[in-house]
Amino acid sequence: MVVVILLTVLALLLPLVILWPFSRGQKALVLMVIVLHLIGMFLLHYRLVHTTGLPIVIDVHDDEQKYYDNTAHFANQPPFSVTRSAAIDAAQGSRHFGYEFVLGTLWTITSNPMLAMRLLKTLLFFTSLSCLIRVWRTAYGSGLAMGGFAFMAIVCTPVFYYNYRNLKDSLILALFMFIMALLDTLLRPRKDQLRPRSTGKTALGWFVLLILLYTISIFRLYVAAAIVISLMMHAIATTPRIGIKGRVALLAASIIVVLFALSTGIVAAMKEMSGGEIPLGTPTLLGILQAFLSPVPWGVLVQAEPFNVPFYSIYWLLLPYVLYVFFRHLWGNINWRLFMYIMITYAVGAPIGDPPRKRLIVYPILVTWLLAHLAYKRWVRAGQAEYEAEVDQNDGQKYEDYVPVGSGEEIGLNVNSGR
Repeated sequence: MVVVILLTVLALLLPLVILWPFSRGQKALVLMVIVLHLIGMFLLHYRLVHTTGLPIVIDVHDDEQKYYDNTAHFANQPPFSVTRSAAIDAAQGSRHFGYEFVLGTLWTITSNPMLAMRLLKTLLFFTSLSCLIRVWRTAYGSGLAMGGFAFMAIVCTPVFYYNYRNLKDSLILALFMFIMALLDTLLRPRKDQLRPRSTGKTALGWFVLLILLYTISIFRLYVAAAIVISLMMHAIATTPRIGIKGRVALLAASIIVVLFALSTGIVAAMKEMSGGEIPLGTPTLLGILQAFLSPVPWGVLVQAEPFNVPFYSIYWLLLPYVLYVFFRHLWGNINWRLFMYIMITYAVGAPIGDPPRKRLIVYPILVTWLLAHLAYKRWVRAGQAEYEAEVDQNDGQKYEDYVPVGSGEEIGLNVNSGR
C-alpha cells in the first residue's frame, strides 16, 4: 500500500512542479484532470477485482495475460531483486524485456502490482506531458500549450484505455514525450540567442537523451532506431553549409541506404533481438499506401475491438487538417518530427498490421504541428512584433518567443527545428 500511496502522490505533485510557470487556474485545471484520471483508475481497478477476482483486463488480446503470467513468479523474491537476465527470461528470450522488468519489480515491492503499474503509467504520462507542454508554452504561449494538454489528456481517450490495460504502449508514449520535450529544448536554431544555455546543461541533456533512448529500446527497439535515424536526417536537413540541392541529394541517398539496410541483414538482427517481431520490412507500393491510408474506420481491428473506434475517429478527424496546415505553412521547417512521423507511420501501418496502440506516439507530433499552425495564425498574420514576450503571472518574469516575421521560417517549428 505504501507504493500505491507514493505513486499516487507523485502523480499529483510532479506535474504541478514542472508546470510552475503556468497560472494558478491552469495548474488547477491540470490537477483536476489528473484527479479524475486517478479516480477512474481506482474505481475500474477495484470493480474489476471485485467482479472477476482478476486484476487485469481480459479481452481479445492475450498480451495482458502473458505479461501477468510471465512475471507473477517474481512475487516471492526480495525487493528490487529482478535482474536484466531474469527479465529477459520472463520475456521468453526477447530483448524487449522492459515491461517484464518493471512489472516484475513491482511484484517484489507491493501486493498490488497491477494497481501500482496502472498508477506508474499515469504518473509517467502526466509527468512527460507536463514536460512537453512546458516546451509548448515557450514556443506557442500558455493558452495553446493548455490546449495541447487538453487534447492529449482528455480528447485522446485511448491514453486512459492503455494506461488501464496491462500493456506497455502507454509507457512507450510517455518515454517518447520525454524524448520529444528534450529534443525540442536541445535542437534550437543557431540564430536564437534569447535563451543561452551552458555547455554543461547541453551535455547533460544529450546524456539524458541516451539513457531515454536505451530505455525505450528495451520496450520497442524500432522506436529507438527511428528516433536515431530521424536525428541523422534532421542533421542533414538543417546543415547550413550545404545548399538545398545538396541536402535533398543527401536525404534521398540516406533514405535509400536506410531502406536497403532494413530490407537485408538488419531486419534479421532486429527480429532476433525482439523475439520474433519484425519491426520494419522491405517497402512495397501496397505497403506504403496501406501505411499512410490507415487506420480506416472499416478496418478489421475496429470490428474485433470496438474501443478502437474512438482512436480511429479522433485520428482521422485530426490528421487531414494537420497535414494540410503542415504543407500550407510549416513545410519550410522540415525537422526530425517529420522523419519520425513518416517512419513510425510506415512501420506500424505496413509490416506490423496497424495496431492502433502502436500508433499512439504520433499523436504529440500531430498536436505540435497543429499548435505551430495556430501560433502562426495568431502571431505572424496579426503582424505583431518580431519578438513576443509572455509575462509569467507567478513571478513577473518575461519569457520571450522568437517570431521570425518575414524570414521564411514559420513560427513554432522554427523554435525547435535546429536551423
